[in-house]
Amino acid sequence: MTLTTRTFRRHLEHTFPTLKGHRLLVACSSGADSMTLLHLLKEAEKPFQLNLLVCYVDHRLRKESLFEAELVAKEAEKLHIPFFSLSFDKDFWDKEGNMEERARKERYRLLANLAQKENISAVVTAHHADDQIETLLMRILDRGTGVDGLKGILPDTVLYDVRVIRPLLPFSKEEIVHYQTEHTIPHAEDDSNNNRAIRRNFFRKEIIPSLHTSLGKNSLNHLTTLAQNVQDDSVFNTFTATLFWEVWKKEEMSYAIPLDVIRAKNVNFWISALHKLLSIVDTFGHLGRKPLEDCAHFLMKQEKKRCNAYPLVITIEQDFATIKFVQKNNK
Repeated sequence: MTLTTRTFRRHLEHTFPTLKGHRLLVACSSGADSMTLLHLLKEAEKPFQLNLLVCYVDHRLRKESLFEAELVAKEAEKLHIPFFSLSFDKDFWDKEGNMEERARKERYRLLANLAQKENISAVVTAHHADDQIETLLMRILDRGTGVDGLKGILPDTVLYDVRVIRPLLPFSKEEIVHYQTEHTIPHAEDDSNNNRAIRRNFFRKEIIPSLHTSLGKNSLNHLTTLAQNVQDDSVFNTFTATLFWEVWKKEEMSYAIPLDVIRAKNVNFWISALHKLLSIVDTFGHLGRKPLEDCAHFLMKQEKKRCNAYPLVITIEQDFATIKFVQKNNK
């Protein structure tokens, strides 16, 4: 997916349909990724009725932090976005343990505390497709992860009782840098990203380029597809386990789903859910990707009352959407 203002807005609408009118805290390190995210969200501010805030977190490790904080503050002022700055405690780095993981948790803890104080709906981070690939490779090669770890970085999750969303996950680092360069968005380079003693940097600078050379540049993109598939399967299985018999009313191949349940999911989820429901009821014929997408968009937008995509017939009445599976002889 090419990163443009239009594709970003479309992705927001499809993946985060309940975002309109919310207060969002953008985590911004001053790097190209987060500065680009800040500008993209500013472009989406009016059409999505967003209330944006931005925050820089100082790790108290590098002298460049002051310059980076000032850069983010100036850009926030130019974009008319309230700016906040947070810092790690002075003695944070004196403690032992996995420092990368501890620092990650501390960042989220600080951001979550600020979000709760400022009545913010969600924290937004600039994780992208390359980060997803790095995470999956590290989990597989370093830890021998199970199925749960194959979910990778989640686009929408909760950490420290605060929602965290990552709207740049479908886009590559190359696409983000292209957008940043094309729109002359200021940013700062963090020299510590070149330190190969940091495990993630080693994968980024050594392992992944080697795999690209051996397998082809686009070969690792299948890992992002893998993560999406595992996420969809996991969400659907959890969803059906808790709600299938309690919320959905099964009557002769018909399922009534509350509209608020539908709106709590995204389009990709409903594409996967409809596909799996067809399998559960022993489908009467294969339904292609395009009809499934049309049905999923119909469920999310709820602008019409009826959608026909044999063997599916979906109707919306009052607070429920009813999915009916039509036998061939009843077509």
